[in-house]
Amino acid sequence: MKKPADTKFYKNLNKPPFQPPAWLFAPVWTIIYILLFISLVFLIKAPFHPLKPVAYILFSLQMILNVSWMPVFFKKQKICAAFAISVLLFFCIIAMIIVYYPISFYASILLIPYLFWSAYASAINLYICEMN
Repeated sequence: MKKPADTKFYKNLNKPPFQPPAWLFAPVWTIIYILLFISLVFLIKAPFHPLKPVAYILFSLQMILNVSWMPVFFKKQKICAAFAISVLLFFCIIAMIIVYYPISFYASILLIPYLFWSAYASAINLYICEMN
């Protein structure tokens, strides 16, 4: 299977000058997924809190948004729709940080790199949406 960045579609897009090299995405996402998993473990192990059900819903929503971005961008080639997904994901991560904080401080702060990467990836997506 081809890597998405190796497709003719992606190679022909106008990309921002601030986009990192393609090889960087896999290790960054690996680190983010590890932090996300550790955050979830802290959340699960935290004592009962009335916000826990909301936290689990936000986690699930975030995963749906995260997983849906790639097929929308690469398979359907709906760049601006993918940007909308990335914006929703960004706000979902903010909500997760806010909701997780009273449940588990560590679960909350482990999401901060994800928030920054999401903002950066959204900026790249916006540029591609506007320039193509």
